[in-house]
Amino acid sequence: MNIRILLLSVLFISQVAVCQLPGYIQQPQASVMADSQKISFALNAKSFFKNNEYFNPIEEGYTLIGYNIEPSLVFQPVKNISIEAGGTFLKYSGRNGFHDIQPLFRFRYQPSLKFQMVLGNLYGGSNHKLYEPLYRWERDFTHPQESGLQFLINLPKLKADVWLNWEKFILHGDPFQEQLMVGISSSFLLNNESNGWQFSIPLQCLFKHQGGQIISIDTSLVTLANVATGLKISKKNEHSTFKQIDMDLVFLGYADLSPNKQQQYENGYGFLAQVKAAIKDFSLGTGFYHSSKFMSPIGEVLYHSATYPKSDIYYKTLDLIIGKLSYQKQIAKGFSLGAYFESFTKLSSGKTDYSYGVHLLANFDMLLAHY
Repeated sequence: MNIRILLLSVLFISQVAVCQLPGYIQQPQASVMADSQKISFALNAKSFFKNNEYFNPIEEGYTLIGYNIEPSLVFQPVKNISIEAGGTFLKYSGRNGFHDIQPLFRFRYQPSLKFQMVLGNLYGGSNHKLYEPLYRWERDFTHPQESGLQFLINLPKLKADVWLNWEKFILHGDPFQEQLMVGISSSFLLNNESNGWQFSIPLQCLFKHQGGQIISIDTSLVTLANVATGLKISKKNEHSTFKQIDMDLVFLGYADLSPNKQQQYENGYGFLAQVKAAIKDFSLGTGFYHSSKFMSPIGEVLYHSATYPKSDIYYKTLDLIIGKLSYQKQIAKGFSLGAYFESFTKLSSGKTDYSYGVHLLANFDMLLAHY
């Protein structure tokens, strides 16, 4: 049965090519500023249910159910500057009170259509467009905020997102380490779109660091690095059954750059080949993944050979057949409904881990005043 699945997947991939499936959550993005002297109300809300039926030792199954609400006021005094202030409220169903409440503040400066700078809360999560072994898309539910510094570049041949997410800040004498994440997610376009075809080279880098000189404890520094690059091919055809086909062949790398190695593996690699086809409101995908000693601090754990932090559960190599089906539809202006099913079949054992869920999203803003 495993050989049939593998052959069918390889055949499908060889005919259409390969692609990384993005997360299913449409996050608010950094839009182009086109007005000034206005105040508006913005709301980003997610109500979610995700059931992970996992049966492997590296990750046990669990269910996520709850909602996240992010209301804010946006003040735009001039055309190229906006200031946003509000809050983020994360609630898990079946728990008393909110799981997490955080203030939201975002300062955005856009001197031209080619460049934006963001200070405070970032346009993070799925907006970074990281490959799934580097970023677990359900973090859009569980970790809705990133905070620090971000640069967004939009050139004819280069699209780039460069950010610093400061996860834990330290003061003099704190008994814990500072934690931060530095990321680069870029795409180099190789051609002008011709007959719907577009070719590009993605380059993604992640660096996680834990350390600090002013803390009161004596502990080792941690620096972990990931990289992803390859070839991406996209085909658009509005008059075909397949509105869009996205294809990727990706190399993934991992390295422990810490002075004292503390992880299960010092370095590793992976290869990811996937294809996604969009059919009206549906997205269908399949793929093959092979890795050896690969890890990533915030990636989808089912792609990893060991956990972070280190545990007694690990395996050297991993081969997966991946299947994905999703549905995303705008049900009203600013509101969308999503549903999805994912499967990860481990070839060495023939066992399949899978997840499914639904979510409702709200993402809109309302003008309150011009002055």
